[in-house]
Amino acid sequence: MKVADSTYWNHEKLYQFFKYSIYILILFNVIYFTVEDYFASAHTFKNGVSLANIGNAFSASVDSFAWYILLMTFELETYILEDDELSDKKKILFNVVVAVCYFFILLAFVGYIEKLIMVYDFELAHITDLCAIVGSDISLALDLDEYAPLVAENCANVSGQIYFNSATSIYADHTILKQMKQLSLIDVVNALTWLVIVLVLQIEVFLQLRGHLSSYMYKVNSMIKFVAYFVLLFACVYWAYMGDGIGFWDAILWLGAFIFIELNIFQWRQEEEAEAEAEAEAEAEENKALLL
Repeated sequence: MKVADSTYWNHEKLYQFFKYSIYILILFNVIYFTVEDYFASAHTFKNGVSLANIGNAFSASVDSFAWYILLMTFELETYILEDDELSDKKKILFNVVVAVCYFFILLAFVGYIEKLIMVYDFELAHITDLCAIVGSDISLALDLDEYAPLVAENCANVSGQIYFNSATSIYADHTILKQMKQLSLIDVVNALTWLVIVLVLQIEVFLQLRGHLSSYMYKVNSMIKFVAYFVLLFACVYWAYMGDGIGFWDAILWLGAFIFIELNIFQWRQEEEAEAEAEAEAEAEENKALLL
């Protein structure tokens, strides 16, 4: 029996180590996206980023940070804290934190949409040689979130049809612009799908904490999330196909993180059902004893 217990705890420690390793790797990605957004905003918002433009300029970093805080609240509610430790004050605190996270997640979602609109606002430029305008305050798109000042070293790399966004003073060739459109669209689809998943998860946690999560509701939620996770998996494959390594890596980590949250809820629900079954058996034994 001791060997079995020892094996169980070794597996449990390995499981928890793997889970929190993913959480830490996601935090590194949050920092990476913050730095990337900061440098990209110097080109997309040349006059500076106002409060109204934060969601657009820092969509990836705001989104990632808000989701990370939300992930931690899910981990606390579904695994770390016991049900009897969640006092009314703590529940209120969690609700406030979650509400703030949702605000920034929706803000980032609007930012993704604005970025999509910005990408589709590029028009065919009446210029064939970008090297002729080197020295002006012009940027060149290298990727969806990567830009560089137009200089002699990179102007000759642009070939074929050239497109220009007058609002941001950014040029892009046909190939880059096509990739930007595809990536910005998948960003919107990905963000919307995550909103669906987190809404369903929030409903599950809310009902589970109050003992009202029925088997039927759990199955319906599971089917909705299955479809949503399939869409997210498609997005992962698409980012890999497009050569967006960081997008693929980040998506895989987030999928892994929320699979752990799903397992937390599953284990939590099993424990609740086992306790309810034990209480029912104890009550039945007590009633039987009284009859005898």
